[in-house]
Amino acid sequence: MEEWNLISEQVLNFAGSIIIAIDLDGFFLYMNEYGLNFFGFSPQEIVGKHLVGTIVPAVGSDGSDLKAFCASVFEDPDAHLIIENENISKNGERFWISWSSRKVYFSELQREVIISVGADFTEKRRLEKQVESQQRIAIRNNRLRSIGEMAGGMAHEFNQPLAIIRGAAENILIGKERGWPIDDNELMTRMTRIIEQTERMSKLIEHVRSLSRHADTDDNCIFSIPVVIESALSLVRAQLASRGIDLNMGYMSEELWAQGNPFSLEEALLVILYNARDAIERVEADTSANRKYVEISLSVEQTETGAMARIGIQDSGEGISSEVHEHLFEPFFTTKDPDSGTGLGLASAKSIVEAMGGRIDVDIDLPLGCIFYIWLPVYVKKDGDE
Repeated sequence: MEEWNLISEQVLNFAGSIIIAIDLDGFFLYMNEYGLNFFGFSPQEIVGKHLVGTIVPAVGSDGSDLKAFCASVFEDPDAHLIIENENISKNGERFWISWSSRKVYFSELQREVIISVGADFTEKRRLEKQVESQQRIAIRNNRLRSIGEMAGGMAHEFNQPLAIIRGAAENILIGKERGWPIDDNELMTRMTRIIEQTERMSKLIEHVRSLSRHADTDDNCIFSIPVVIESALSLVRAQLASRGIDLNMGYMSEELWAQGNPFSLEEALLVILYNARDAIERVEADTSANRKYVEISLSVEQTETGAMARIGIQDSGEGISSEVHEHLFEPFFTTKDPDSGTGLGLASAKSIVEAMGGRIDVDIDLPLGCIFYIWLPVYVKKDGDE
């Protein structure tokens, strides 16, 4: 038996993990040699001492109450079989340890103790945090790029109302300078036209502001799918026209409802619409014998899970190869130049649609371009729904 205890002690000491035993109040009964070397303590400095204040700081680097967290572990060890928390060495260096624990009854001690095996994952966590930071920067850059796209769309949308306003104002000014007779009714008509066009621009500005504020929130409501489609098209219609791209709309006029964040859906639609525009522009002029177009469709399809609204966005662009198709919705995957895309657009659109209980498909087996399909569960309005 003594030989077995000696072997067990050697195994514990040579194990490449931190092994500790504490009582149910959090006081140390044992720490193996690996753990002592890792934290920089001697056995005399550990045994009989409390976990908090030795290898666990009372307060985490992020301000979290680790003392209270440890108390919850001691109170119910079975609910904390695997935990990850911040630890500290004797010299004050901080580490992140993953602990696997079990409550064990020791007959020799005639009491239950907690045996924990710890593995240092500080470096892994640092790399994960670094990746998360890079992803946040990439997402922010992607949103800034989207805002830039919307700003470009607004510039095109403003051209027409500004031309109307300028034309009406110049006509009045020239008439007054040259003494042309302008009756009150004609003047009222032209001034009304100016007001209508300024209101049109104000609505567009307010819409973009709302989109920027609410697209990445958890707002949830019942919304009209055709209205959201039209809102997205209002930001790209003039931009497509300026590039000679026809916009065809073949969707149903009756109301079709879904539930979720309408601004998020609009953002997903804009991602696909901007991609369609870019795909069309990448087609060589001499191979573009067919007209350039983007076509929007909306239908209701019966599936095994119920009625689904299907939004189709088809373009006459360069199409998508089977190799690209395999990675199309992966984060950071892009076929564009580094200055033109982050690879987050379609991945973000996919997440948005899936959060609404839908999905995105793409049909690449077409003679020209491709079709993206956004599927959303149809919401049947009930009495009392707004």
